[in-house]
Amino acid sequence: MGYARETVIKRRDYLINRQRELGLTNFEAAELLDVSVRYYARLIDGVRGRFMSAPLMKRICEKFGFDGDALLELESDFQKQLMDIKKTK
Repeated sequence: MGYARETVIKRRDYLINRQRELGLTNFEAAELLDVSVRYYARLIDGVRGRFMSAPLMKRICEKFGFDGDALLELESDFQKQLMDIKKTK
């Protein structure tokens, strides 16, 4: 099954905004996080990493300059919104 843009339900805006603040392309962001560009694109689109691993969250904190508690709060909000959207479909 292929990835289609219409499968995007909710984007990780907090991650997209930080990437822009840092002036990074998707390629550069993926390289910093040690993931493929495709994986990173799917991550910010909310398609992959619905439940992010601890090592990935740690790299996001280190490379994107997030405080650990702040990232947990942002990701928790993202997960709640995603679940709310799924309930209404």
